[in-house]
Amino acid sequence: MNTKSKSMAGSVEGNPYKYKSGKREDLIPLLQEIQDDLGYLSEEAIVKTGSFLGMSTTKIYGLATFYDRFRFIPYGKIPDQDLQRDILFSSMDRNQS
Repeated sequence: MNTKSKSMAGSVEGNPYKYKSGKREDLIPLLQEIQDDLGYLSEEAIVKTGSFLGMSTTKIYGLATFYDRFRFIPYGKIPDQDLQRDILFSSMDRNQS
């Protein structure tokens, strides 16, 4: 288990007084803490959160995708969409010349 996984596991299972198993109202604060620790919500984090709270991963993912503050891919893994568009158009311009 890498350090980030340990950190995420600590958020989910660490402090029994902070988050209680099965309490759905803890979902958003718990997801926020996991994202603060990892930088995004990994599949593993969503699955562990579902087990801890007794919720389906589909419901957790659905709720998390509703809010634009949650990320599902580590920051920096996908290039900026404008950059991709500029690269595409510049290569098309060169091919037409």
